[in-house]
Amino acid sequence: MKIWLLLVVLSFALLDSCCQAGLCPISLPQNVPWYSPCKSFRGTSLFTQRVHYGIEKPTESMPFARLKHGIVSLTAILIKDPFLKFHADKWRGLAVFNEAARSSYMLSKVFAPTIPTMNEFSIIAEHFKRKPKLLLHGYAKIPSDQEPFDKSKTDWMSDQHFAEQRLAGTNPMNLNKITFSGEVGVNWNELKSTLNEKFEWESVVSKALNGMPFDTAIEEGHLYVLHHPYGDDLMTMADEVDKDPKRKMWEFMSPIALFASVPSKNSSSEARLLPVAIQMDHEQSSPVYTPNDGDLWTLAKLNVQLTDFEVSQIVEHLSKVHFIAEGLCVSVERQLSYQHPLYVIMRYHCRGVLVANTYGGPILLADDQKLDNLFPYGYKGSNELVAKTAKMFEWSDIKLENNIKRRGVDDTRRLPYYPFRDDGAEIEKAIRLMITDYVNAYYPRDRDVKRDIEVQDFASEVSDEGRISKVMLRGFPATIDTKEQLVDTFTQIIWLMTGQHASVNYPMIDYVTYVPNTPLKLYDSERIPNTTFGPERLPNRAQSASQASFGASLATYREDSLFDYGKYLKDGKGRKVVSRYYNYLKDVVDPLLEMRNHKRLVEGHLTYPYMQPRWVPNGIQT
Repeated sequence: MKIWLLLVVLSFALLDSCCQAGLCPISLPQNVPWYSPCKSFRGTSLFTQRVHYGIEKPTESMPFARLKHGIVSLTAILIKDPFLKFHADKWRGLAVFNEAARSSYMLSKVFAPTIPTMNEFSIIAEHFKRKPKLLLHGYAKIPSDQEPFDKSKTDWMSDQHFAEQRLAGTNPMNLNKITFSGEVGVNWNELKSTLNEKFEWESVVSKALNGMPFDTAIEEGHLYVLHHPYGDDLMTMADEVDKDPKRKMWEFMSPIALFASVPSKNSSSEARLLPVAIQMDHEQSSPVYTPNDGDLWTLAKLNVQLTDFEVSQIVEHLSKVHFIAEGLCVSVERQLSYQHPLYVIMRYHCRGVLVANTYGGPILLADDQKLDNLFPYGYKGSNELVAKTAKMFEWSDIKLENNIKRRGVDDTRRLPYYPFRDDGAEIEKAIRLMITDYVNAYYPRDRDVKRDIEVQDFASEVSDEGRISKVMLRGFPATIDTKEQLVDTFTQIIWLMTGQHASVNYPMIDYVTYVPNTPLKLYDSERIPNTTFGPERLPNRAQSASQASFGASLATYREDSLFDYGKYLKDGKGRKVVSRYYNYLKDVVDPLLEMRNHKRLVEGHLTYPYMQPRWVPNGIQT
């Protein structure tokens, strides 16, 4: 009898050591027998994870859920986890290296003119774009070096390229169709209340559309607007970088830009989006400029470029991607055990975001840090934008199809060229197909989803209506009851961390490192007339170096590519599914999008390499 008990104890001890060595099988929690050491190990490891990954609920000062630990505590976790530490070391090394590169550049230019020439802006961009490769080698990747891409700087501010950056640039998320109904897009009568009454809007639009009546232009979906209401009345902080007494930084403005989908006179050609008029700020008394206004039109377009980038980086990028992903990933660590089939894939999609947010967050939101000096609205404006976003954000906003339909930009007749919409749909489709097959591999029936206590606790912690409710994400399901709902939820999560993040992060390498295309500040200067554009209007050398370094540090690092981790999965079912869709992306989607970009280049459009699968990382890495 004693020998039998000893054997039982030894057997359980052996099994427990196997669990700790990672030999417990990948399975749903309800499928682990109650008597198995893997059951107790699963519970114990989850308890430990919840201690390690504490969560701060949203507060008035920080309205998004965040990892409870600061830099020191997170570093202690990273030291014990080689999987996460590799990325963290690269991230920190890149941050230090880029700052050293910026300082070195400024020392080398100590006797150079304060304001670069137009040609020098190109040199600055190329200088900082190449720097990360010296440190990261194969992990620093610039798609426009290898894919179809027009690198010439001659058309950087043509009306066509300006319009197309709303569809394929750093922010393809905010162009809205103008309608009379207001069910989608922006209601004309509401928009009209913010427009300068002295300007002949209807006449200018009709002329741009070859005489088409204004009402017809709206009814038939030809008119679009770009305006960031979150930017209305945003404060401007003192310019602490440029102390030139003959230059004065512009106040931060919230311009309103109207665009028209202009039908081609040639029946074989497609309609093209072109800018029609730009009101310089949201107040009705603001001046309005058109393509007939020479350099004032150029300055108006740069005003739009500035505001569109700076608002979208805090709203669409930092708040709706980084902060939302942080809450999701902390809950993944807290509620899904190491043996859960969804955890083993989500660890690849979550790798990086906690490091990027914990180490990088202060750079964007704290006083006297990088963004405080780069953007006119400074750290106070950044925090105000984060607060405004949190009040209005809904989980359904993340879904690509919802975003496109809500803005009224799904009409391929009026917007035949829209790379973010069309290429993004291919990535989202591939994610949905993979998640569908993955869920089917582990969940035979809907009731298996309902019985999965780890998934239910995850949903409950993330949702603002859950019984746990720590992340408090508005619109996120408090329970997940069917396979279809599980597929929808995790498709949306992975899209957020891959395609969505790629669209607002990686175009910076081409459009922000070149300062004249997207100046982060604009100036009046006593040395040139107010009606003239020139280098005097742009950031000085120190600011330009900081801007180019900032863009390069965020938009070059890629540790992996979408679904390339299938070969590392230990469970055969999961490995087979993920590997199949990695090959689908490589063999089907990538060639399709490459072909589209070749066609775009031939037809004189901006290309869009950022959504090609080989350039889309598994998660948020910078």
